[in-house]
Amino acid sequence: MPPIPEIFDELQAAQPGLTIEVQRMGFADWAEALLAGDLDVAFVFPPVPPGVQTHRLTTMPRVACLHDRDPLAGQGPLPLQQLADRPVVGWSPTIPKAWRDFWSVDPRPDGTPVRYTHHQTTEWEPALTAIGLGEGVQFPPEPSRWLYQRHGVAYADVTDLTPCWTALPWHTQDRDKPTVTALCTAARTVTSRHSTARNG
Repeated sequence: MPPIPEIFDELQAAQPGLTIEVQRMGFADWAEALLAGDLDVAFVFPPVPPGVQTHRLTTMPRVACLHDRDPLAGQGPLPLQQLADRPVVGWSPTIPKAWRDFWSVDPRPDGTPVRYTHHQTTEWEPALTAIGLGEGVQFPPEPSRWLYQRHGVAYADVTDLTPCWTALPWHTQDRDKPTVTALCTAARTVTSRHSTARNG
């Protein structure tokens, strides 16, 4: 997961008088708020809409999230093809299409379109409820397997899922805004430090 506390520590060390206000927002809300100028930056899982620039923070695998009584739940690693007949828990049309397509792996590598359930989720928790009832699957970041353990839900490794990443986005027109510049500098410092530690 992104080193958010460390980035905030770095920011406050560089800008001790800066006030930080943190908000939790849904998939459909953060981009609208960012583009409207209600947020300076966010911590998100891309893709991001046009008009937004990003700094990549961390990269991680994705996994399959499925009902714990699904025959594939106790197996793995799985090729994505083995999950081809499982419907994906549907996203709300308010979620940007690029985001929905990436997280649903739609279309699949062979060009086959994904079959969706009737749900119109905008948050991960309702999706988990649907998965726990055996109504569909989704492909969340790997940390979900320990951050979102729920009754009826299991996780399985998938060999050929494109990895996901976390990013710090900002509105392109705000790139020179002092708060944006300061947080981007703090994020780059922290990610550079982590990269040096891994390679050292």
